[in-house]
Amino acid sequence: MEDEEVRNAFLAAVLGINLKEINESKILPSHLRQKDKDDKLGILDVRVLLNNREQIDIEIQVTFSEYWAERTLFYLGKMFTDQLKPGENYQKLEKCIHIGILNFIMFDDEEYYSRFHFWSDKGRKLYSDKFEIHTLELPKLAKHDYPETELLKWLQFINAETEEEFEMAAEKSEYIKKAYRLLWSCFREMELEKEVICGKSSGKSFTFLHRKQHRKWKNIGSRVNGRLGIST
Repeated sequence: MEDEEVRNAFLAAVLGINLKEINESKILPSHLRQKDKDDKLGILDVRVLLNNREQIDIEIQVTFSEYWAERTLFYLGKMFTDQLKPGENYQKLEKCIHIGILNFIMFDDEEYYSRFHFWSDKGRKLYSDKFEIHTLELPKLAKHDYPETELLKWLQFINAETEEEFEMAAEKSEYIKKAYRLLWSCFREMELEKEVICGKSSGKSFTFLHRKQHRKWKNIGSRVNGRLGIST
């Protein structure tokens, strides 16, 4: 983990809470426990412990996934049951939250952000608050105009593709600006590493490096992690 302050600001924006409500967040191991060798292995993109209570699974999905909802529920269920060891009381179970950052459109409406709970069909009675799902659909940002919020600022930064777009997004928040500096440092380290390997200066600019790495980052899903100051 490179920067907890940046991560906390992003989580506050997604969860819709005041940043002051987050005392701390920690990166947890991304592999979920297998009870036996035949269990399907669960590997999360980023797993966070928030305020030493709630667990958050942050997933980045670049390509369309027909069974994304099923995958989300599988990871949430594994993360939830992973909290208990044999003989422990159910009272120990804490809320588990999924945040899905999607590079495809999942719902046929204009809303780029959706939050889900377990409600009754009638009367909206809350069955339990232990599961919570947040879905962020990046392609919708280019299709519609939205009121500016802290969450929209972060998504514009995550979705940026040019140096100008990065700089515009960075000017909107001190935390995004810090994330931008972390991203620049990341690319600079990549450039220096290549210089060492090649034995000569590459002379590549930030913009050229970004364009070259953008395709690779899309394939591995680490584009968002780097911009949030998260390394797994």
